[in-house]
Amino acid sequence: MAVPEIQVRRIAAYCAARVPAQACDQVRVEHTIRGSTVTIFETRPPWDRVGGEWTRQPIAQLRHDGRRWRLWWPDCRARWHPVDTAPSVSPDPLLEVLDDPGRAPFW
Repeated sequence: MAVPEIQVRRIAAYCAARVPAQACDQVRVEHTIRGSTVTIFETRPPWDRVGGEWTRQPIAQLRHDGRRWRLWWPDCRARWHPVDTAPSVSPDPLLEVLDDPGRAPFW
C-alpha cells in the first residue's frame, strides 16, 4: 500500500526543517520510503571528510496501515519497536512525539 503523497510531503518538510541551513554540511535529517513505511534518518559526513558515504543512523519509522500511522523506534541492534502512543490519521502528532524531549529514545 502506498503512502499518501500529501503526508510524505509533510514528513519531508519536517526533515528539512529539523537542521538549520548553516549546519547542513555537518548533519542532515532525511527520510526513505519503502512500501507503507517511512524511515527517518540522521546522516553525517564521513569522518575523514575526503569522499566516502555519509553515515545513516535510523531515528524513527512511521508505518501507515491504509488508515492510520504508527510510530516505531530502533534499538541498538536495528530492531524496531512500537512507541506507546495512539495511532493517528496524520503523521503530524507522531512527528511532535519525536521532538518531545521527555520521550525517549529519539535523538
